[in-house]
Amino acid sequence: MFSTFLLLSSLSILCQNSDSLTIKLHFLYGSKPKLSTKDTEKKLFGGIHGGHVTIEIENVVFGFSPKGSYHIFSHNNNPHGGWQSEPLKYWVKDTVDEKYTSFIIPVTREKYDSVKSILTQYMQETPYDYAFFGYRCAAASWDVLSQAGILDEHSKTWEIYRCFIPKPERNKMFRRAEDINATIIRHDGRETRKWEKDRRKYR
Repeated sequence: MFSTFLLLSSLSILCQNSDSLTIKLHFLYGSKPKLSTKDTEKKLFGGIHGGHVTIEIENVVFGFSPKGSYHIFSHNNNPHGGWQSEPLKYWVKDTVDEKYTSFIIPVTREKYDSVKSILTQYMQETPYDYAFFGYRCAAASWDVLSQAGILDEHSKTWEIYRCFIPKPERNKMFRRAEDINATIIRHDGRETRKWEKDRRKYR
């Protein structure tokens, strides 16, 4: 009887854990130095319309980035980019004074495992090139989450041009947040930089 109680308790805990599974989608904002700090702050790739999009699962943050130089148009036979991972504790340290918004998305065990499987596969071999007119971080993150059934599936052309930079995808997530029961967490960046702003209704 005691062992039966332990079994039922274990099953209950497993069910609770399954119900509380989440995927986090992080949007780092683009920025540029303020006039008063232009001599001490660095210019960053993409400037005010830049930024970066990453996916967090199991305390690891995954992002699609260029490796060295990047192509203007895709060359899938010679990719200059790939999915990279970083332990969450280092990501938190790296972004401590950056501006970002995180969407915490509750998911089923099936969708959770699907994201893990896709990212594991993509880490081993990139599915596409990193290119200016091609897949970059925003389009790549939509690709993974749509394949897992978390976001809507669209054509590759839609993903590339509707998620050309992080802001359009971020706006889509603000609009979809309530529908997918996502929790929104905001983090302010340091005051020495001018950060990209969201639309007023999303602030």
